[in-house]
Amino acid sequence: MGGDSNNNTLEKREDGSWGESLVPGTPGKQNSIYFLSADYDQISISEFLPNPFGNDTLQKPSGEWVELYNSGNKAIDLRGLKITDKDDTHEIFVSDVNTDGTIIQPHDYMVVYRNGDSDFSLDNHQYDEVQLLLGNVSLGNVSFSGATEGMSFSLVNGEWYSTQPTAGEENVYNSGCDWGLSLQTNNTMSEKKVPFTVEISRNYGFPANVSVTGNIQNIFGDVVKTYKPWTNKSIRSSARKSYNPRLKDGIYRISFDFDMQCDEDVLNNRVEKLVAVNPLYNHSESSILIENPKDGEWGDVVIAKVNIFKGDETKKTIQVFVENEGETVSKRSKFHLYDKFKNYSLSIPIQLLPNCNNKIDGNYSIVVKGLGLEEKKDVSISGVDKDLCKDYLDYVEEISEQKLSYDIIDYPMEVSSGSVFPVVTQIVNENKEHSFEVSSFVFRGPKSYSSRDGNEQKVVLAENEIKQIDSLIQLEDLEAGKYSLKVNIRKDDQKTVKSIVKEIYVLEEKEDVVEVSSAGNVVTGAVVSEVIVDREVSPHSTGIVVYKSTSKKAYGLVKYLIIVLLMLTSFLFIRKESVLSQ
Repeated sequence: MGGDSNNNTLEKREDGSWGESLVPGTPGKQNSIYFLSADYDQISISEFLPNPFGNDTLQKPSGEWVELYNSGNKAIDLRGLKITDKDDTHEIFVSDVNTDGTIIQPHDYMVVYRNGDSDFSLDNHQYDEVQLLLGNVSLGNVSFSGATEGMSFSLVNGEWYSTQPTAGEENVYNSGCDWGLSLQTNNTMSEKKVPFTVEISRNYGFPANVSVTGNIQNIFGDVVKTYKPWTNKSIRSSARKSYNPRLKDGIYRISFDFDMQCDEDVLNNRVEKLVAVNPLYNHSESSILIENPKDGEWGDVVIAKVNIFKGDETKKTIQVFVENEGETVSKRSKFHLYDKFKNYSLSIPIQLLPNCNNKIDGNYSIVVKGLGLEEKKDVSISGVDKDLCKDYLDYVEEISEQKLSYDIIDYPMEVSSGSVFPVVTQIVNENKEHSFEVSSFVFRGPKSYSSRDGNEQKVVLAENEIKQIDSLIQLEDLEAGKYSLKVNIRKDDQKTVKSIVKEIYVLEEKEDVVEVSSAGNVVTGAVVSEVIVDREVSPHSTGIVVYKSTSKKAYGLVKYLIIVLLMLTSFLFIRKESVLSQ
């Protein structure tokens, strides 16, 4: 007899109860649900996220979700259970579509995602309710109101708290917080300006008053500009501020930081970028900057965030590893940079040795070596996983090959209606050659708001090569608001494409602020704009690409040629006058 006309059968469990099979019948074999329980009274609501960062309706693992817990001693198949909000008709059913598997193990958790469901919706502000039902029989419900964005409601020791989300894991009450900074620079360059945007975001914890300071230093370490984007500013989830200062030709370091007592991860409380102004400036030397790394454990993978500028250099190989007083204590990650005069922003995985014999002691440093340079940054490493030591060689073999990855590393978070703006896509290739087709456009809902004609680019990457693809997007005349930027990447003419989506804001165009000093000199100031939003994902950016096309360089040299000609003419005129006077 079929179960719900889906080719499955009805099977008997170990306790004698009947239920739908997990597969289309098991004739002559043990029933697929034999060892499963039907005691749904062991299932309870343990955590739910009514107000996630971003859109509530996003596909899993984003968007709203409800976590269930099995307190029993047997696994249970939860297919067919439903979750509703305060309106019983607004429901989502537990299925393979909105979970990572419908069988919940004993003393384990299952996350049921909203996954784009159109009617089920947990209220972010007013009273609402989460209900778990088997048919019309209630298995539990929780009422709530006033959900904080990015914070879940968790059951901890029999009490409900607003906490940092722990989907699929044991709930933990945490009174701390984590806020982080990001710094984005625009890859196109005005003659004397360095446009950039600084953003502060709350990762978990509650809204707070925040103070952030920053500065720009020249290559000698002298502070040339200072900033206070927020001073005791009340911020719910995130805020961003844009600047467009005028600077003299040269190399600069832009940095921002803040301090907050509740913050438990201070490594993301400071950001800095190296930038260059005016490609006519003779900046041909390469440079490497390692951002503050997070602590790691032996046998794990640590991530090194590195900003590299490749100047007029023929060397291409970069090596990244961890050393202990001159001795390498990790595998060496190697990759190739072929393009000159480029800034690369990289997150490089480093596989640490397991230290099973506990012989590696001392101070540890992340080392980035290449382009004739070597930079180091101290990192703390501890702990030994004894289970990992048993089969470590097999484990390392599985992850030793470099993985293919894509990212949008530079784009303006704010653009003007009808403008043309740049997008930089970075591809990190694996251990063999591939071709890629890259295209980008702006959309909102089902409609595209930028021209796609001539936007496609094809590139071929050698093994382990990292390449940046520069694109320009022509935007239509749009009303101000939030839109989405999408980059599609097709590998080796495959049918499926990899899509990366970032949020952007279309703003009304702003002109430079013009101030007149007491001496009558006109000084062009910086364009400053600020946007405070609920939350947006912060991009990683590369800084400024320090090169121009041949035509741009030629245009820039014209003024110098004119000056030289005028000086030569003046010299000849003075010489002639001198000769005549003699």
